[in-house]
Amino acid sequence: MKAISGSHALLTNIVLAWNTFRMHEVVERFKRDGIPVEDDWLRRIGPANFSHINFRGTMRFGVEKFAAALIQRAPGQAVRAAS
Repeated sequence: MKAISGSHALLTNIVLAWNTFRMHEVVERFKRDGIPVEDDWLRRIGPANFSHINFRGTMRFGVEKFAAALIQRAPGQAVRAAS
């Protein structure tokens, strides 16, 4: 659990850092292009207000369709359907 928790925290922080970096680039481009950016607006935006950040630690990977390629089965062993 400790390793999973630490990994999840690291991934969340990486996403937050990436979002912050990209948001900064966009604001700088707006300023460079003469598009006004209000300081009041900047104070209210944050890098965590996006649906692709999973704070609960529940992850789901759709590997079912790749199961045959991922799992080597003994000859003659049947493939079970995912429930």
